[in-house]
Amino acid sequence: MQHAVARRVIASAMEGTGFADHAIAMVAAGILADLPGIPDDARSALLQQACVLGPDAAESTSGPICQAPVPSDAGGLCRQFAPFLTEHPSDVASNLCSLWALAQLWPHVTTSERPILRQHLHASVSKRQAPAGSFATTSDLRMWQRDLPTSFEILGANLATLKAILVQPTAKSAYQVLAEHLGMHMDLKTLSWVMGSLVAQIGLMCEDPGQRTSRLALAAIASEALAAEIRPEIHATLLSQFALQIWWCRRQARPRSGILATEGTVVPLELAISSGDPMVAQRSARSTATNPDHFWHVLWTLAVRRAVERETGWPCLLEASLATRLRAGTQAVPPDDAAALATVYAVGRCLAV
Repeated sequence: MQHAVARRVIASAMEGTGFADHAIAMVAAGILADLPGIPDDARSALLQQACVLGPDAAESTSGPICQAPVPSDAGGLCRQFAPFLTEHPSDVASNLCSLWALAQLWPHVTTSERPILRQHLHASVSKRQAPAGSFATTSDLRMWQRDLPTSFEILGANLATLKAILVQPTAKSAYQVLAEHLGMHMDLKTLSWVMGSLVAQIGLMCEDPGQRTSRLALAAIASEALAAEIRPEIHATLLSQFALQIWWCRRQARPRSGILATEGTVVPLELAISSGDPMVAQRSARSTATNPDHFWHVLWTLAVRRAVERETGWPCLLEASLATRLRAGTQAVPPDDAAALATVYAVGRCLAV
């Protein structure tokens, strides 16, 4: 992230008492400002509107982390906070995103600001709440581990096997599916990437009135980034908690009805999204994604328009767009990812009407 952009975000975050949704949106906009292929007017408009959200608020907290030495780099910050996140599993996706967002800013934060922003993050993580059944504690995971086979082959991380998580009847059985991919030679970075693919599948198959999938998609990016920074056993715990949140969101969601997204007439992407029909948007996105420049041009135009008009849920578009863009890298967006992102835009339009 450019230093000037980061300082703008930091100045806003310093005015609050927490580090949560608004900070995540500002950092997402700041990272987008660095990515190639985004029009200059879109970069500045998205950052401006994200900063208008203002700082986050959270009740002040204290704990050992707040008295510990302040890390000198982003990796140190991640290693310091990761165990704390495992002990506060409520909405682990938001916790992962908050830590990742602050880590992006950390190189640009002054020595005097660092303890304050660390305190803000601590407060937001400590006070975050989530519905019963939507998270697993470390005690839950230890109890479930006792029922695992003492020896089994570690499976490679891929969507074909991990997709079974989404259809499990209980949190324990969902964890057992993931556990087959955890062990001495586990690939946590790839597992995190596959979690993003699972999130895309939920977006394609299910209604998402709370727009949870946008945050889950960005959390998968955050988890992937953490793979190089924190101890594998801590990351495996966080990844397990994250997978169970994904499972819970799928259990809460209602399957979509209508014509399959691979069938029917394909209309221009902007018109398809504006229709508010997820299936129409998905069909168009799959077709348009073969032309990445046009695909992203349409979406950045819509994102800026909705941000400027302050439409309900527009920060979700920002998070989902960044997650999809980072997953694709310099390549064309995979069809499922493109369709899932277009769904977020189409449903977002419905929420704003």
